[in-house]
Amino acid sequence: MSNQRTDLMCELVELYALDGLTKEEAAQFKKHLKTCAVCRNQLIEQQLVVDLLPTASEPIEVPQGMRERVLDHVFNSTAASHPARDVVIRSVSELDAISGSGTALKTIRASRSTQAAEEQQAMDDSSRVTELSRISSQGKADQRLRYWRLASLGLSAAVIGLGLYAYSLKGSMGGLQADLVAIQETVNGLQTELVGLNSKLAAASKPAAGMQVNKIVTLNPAAENIVSKGLASIVIDSKGTHLIVQADDLPEVKQQEAFQVWLIKDNQPVSAGTFSPQEGKGVVYFTFEPKDYDTVAITLEPDANGEKPRGSIVLAGGLKS
Repeated sequence: MSNQRTDLMCELVELYALDGLTKEEAAQFKKHLKTCAVCRNQLIEQQLVVDLLPTASEPIEVPQGMRERVLDHVFNSTAASHPARDVVIRSVSELDAISGSGTALKTIRASRSTQAAEEQQAMDDSSRVTELSRISSQGKADQRLRYWRLASLGLSAAVIGLGLYAYSLKGSMGGLQADLVAIQETVNGLQTELVGLNSKLAAASKPAAGMQVNKIVTLNPAAENIVSKGLASIVIDSKGTHLIVQADDLPEVKQQEAFQVWLIKDNQPVSAGTFSPQEGKGVVYFTFEPKDYDTVAITLEPDANGEKPRGSIVLAGGLKS
């Protein structure tokens, strides 16, 4: 029965080539073409013939024997093949219509052209969808590529920044080490000066040969809020006349400030030396020519380079009794 149905479908090649089948019949015949090489070859030949037909043709006679062959298959087919028989009967009727009018052939050719155009449009739409999908996929890939490029650039910039920061930090460390060396040298110098000062104090505390204390004067605060106190001594030895000034509980100095000792006569001050206090204490040893000075004073100066008093008096005492 399957072979008989296949033979009936093979008889529909001419009608399929002329677009004379309904959509359901055409769909069935297309399935048949997938498994029948003979029909595929015949269809190619039939389509070549149809393409050579003129757009307007005279009525033609159905080939002798074609009607009998088709009807013979119809009447001899089994009950199981009735759907195919109906297809053949409708096909014969369409052949009658074709043989009776060239206009019907035009209609069929126009239908075939429309169907081909629809199939081509469907293929074009499918191609466009595929192309859009490819473009979209390519766009996403390009976007990911741009993202990774930007990320790589950001990472490179961060590495360069860290390198520059490390280089700058290394330079800062070198500068700090140089500053530490300079500070250490300054501390060493201060220690040396302190040793020398202690030596002077020790020498001053020991009476020299033939030393004679000429006068001792108490230095009093110049203001009520000052708690400092001091003592000025004038001694004479074989080397000359010397002024020794000692002060305690002195206020701390700021930045370049220093204490300065003055010998005053008729309101004309003469600098007798400067010092910075150590734990609130300070000492000055000054050799001078006796000129009947009437006052000794200690002032707090902005620096140790003044030739005249510029700051305020902290301690003072009279030398004339």
